[in-house]
Amino acid sequence: MMKTTPNGRTDAPARILVVDDEIWICEFLKEVLTHNGYDVATVTDESAAFRLLDHEEFDLVLTDLVMDGSSGYGIIEKTRRLDCAPEVVVMTGYATSEHATRVLKFGAFDYLAKPVESERLHLTIQRALEHRRLKMEVARLSGEDRSVSARVYAGSVGFYDSVTGLANRSLMLDRLDQAIIRQSGRHKYVAVIVIGVDRYRQVCLAEGIARGDALLVEVAGRLREVLFERDTLARPSDDQFAIVAEVDSTDTVMTILSRVLRIPYATRTRGGTGGMGPEAALSCGVAIFPEDGKTAQELYNHALAALDAQQRRGGNGYQFYQAEQDRSVRKRIRLERRLAKAVESNRLSLSVQPYYRFANDEPNGGEALLRWNDPVEGEVSPSVFIPLLEKSRLIIPVTEWIVTELGKLQAELLRAGFENYHLSFNVSPVHLQRLDDASQLLALMVDRLPDINRVVVEVTEGVFLSDTDTTSRVFALFKEAGVRTAIDDFGTGYSSLSYLTTFYFEFLKVDRSFVSRMDANPKDETVVSAIVSMAQQLGMATIAEGVETATQVESLKRLGCDLAQGYLYSKPIPAERLVDFFHRCSEPAELLPVSGDGS
Repeated sequence: MMKTTPNGRTDAPARILVVDDEIWICEFLKEVLTHNGYDVATVTDESAAFRLLDHEEFDLVLTDLVMDGSSGYGIIEKTRRLDCAPEVVVMTGYATSEHATRVLKFGAFDYLAKPVESERLHLTIQRALEHRRLKMEVARLSGEDRSVSARVYAGSVGFYDSVTGLANRSLMLDRLDQAIIRQSGRHKYVAVIVIGVDRYRQVCLAEGIARGDALLVEVAGRLREVLFERDTLARPSDDQFAIVAEVDSTDTVMTILSRVLRIPYATRTRGGTGGMGPEAALSCGVAIFPEDGKTAQELYNHALAALDAQQRRGGNGYQFYQAEQDRSVRKRIRLERRLAKAVESNRLSLSVQPYYRFANDEPNGGEALLRWNDPVEGEVSPSVFIPLLEKSRLIIPVTEWIVTELGKLQAELLRAGFENYHLSFNVSPVHLQRLDDASQLLALMVDRLPDINRVVVEVTEGVFLSDTDTTSRVFALFKEAGVRTAIDDFGTGYSSLSYLTTFYFEFLKVDRSFVSRMDANPKDETVVSAIVSMAQQLGMATIAEGVETATQVESLKRLGCDLAQGYLYSKPIPAERLVDFFHRCSEPAELLPVSGDGS
């Protein structure tokens, strides 16, 4: 990331100082930030940070809040005395509203909860550097001393969001405190409505920060139109807005919610400038004083918990706070932290569930499946931890680790004489939203896989909800490199079938939900028959997931399905035991996509 000097010249990477008393955190952040184009220095204590700040100029300081013998507050105080003060972003494991308000009022630009999500880290640093650039620009245009002008500028915007001009989190909490004081004992209510902009982060990743900011500005404008004059509107975090409303009854809250939830439709109908596509929506979480909390901190946290519950249900709606939501959020946060440590210490593992060819009932490879056996939580379901990996973007390094492990496994298979066996693995839509991430994955596959033509990349239909131009380029790269691709869980996601002819696939996996009901419901067999027939006409082989009964096998054979995957044939096998398992089975037949005539 290049920085702009006061004279407008872009000539050097932005300089970042990382301060944390954990050496591994410093090393990890340095690697991540250097990869993103920043010039990074690291220190592990306050005194070393002070020495560097005295002799070198930095654009941003990323500091831990609590360190051995010191704190991030000392770092913030030090930067405030510098002529060209860098922005400060605080990292903390105590991510409560009370701590957030304190560090923001003390002068930090923003705070990040540990473990730090790489996506949020990236966006926060970009916003902080843009904020500093604006301060320097004010100084240049005014002709004043940079330090004086910067401090004046910072004082004027310290409680306002630089993108939308709305109150920021610090000012919102202050106004919420005032509203609570006003309404205490008056038999009135204070509602906190936290509004999530669904898919904002995907827009930023696929189309850039500027496009995401345009979306936020448009939503902010629409929100101003629907609120009552006495309400407070704020932007407390990257992809969220918040409303503080003093109301007489919950009916007034429902009126506000109905207006808010109509915004995406109104934007698309009247024509918006921020690009709220047909898939964009808003989600709302609501907490009400005094029932849901007595302090600003409690109310805001509980509204966030309600928003989280709504977004996990699919978004595009509202949810009032319930106590179990808060417990669920706290449990998931604990799980996220344990998962981050598991990734760091390489405690995830791979199993492989074999594919069997219907023609001879012999194995012909298998699908690599990620497993996590936590010392405290036990065996955690992939349906629980995979979304957590995707949310934090840890799925990217984890997928790259999977490729490395598959390279070792494929080498074992080749040495054992299993040249025709195919291995497949799932690639998250997160990994395909940016061309550089996908290109890096492909380069790793070329480097680590002995035979890239015998590895299949599986993607779900959700990949087609992101930027189609980027997706097209990614699949073109895969095809050019000889990577074979499969569409996973077919029929359960994106409704359009156009991508089957637009994108390159060799395999189509029939979702287990259709296969499992074939025995009892003739309609599901009709659906499977139509999917298999369509795949044959498009030149794709079909893989039936979740095969568990002999009756299903007979039906799938009759319909012309090519491969089976399910417990009837084999449960997932630890990767280290896969070669021994295949040794006990018959030699495989070559797996090729079926021809267009179904032969």
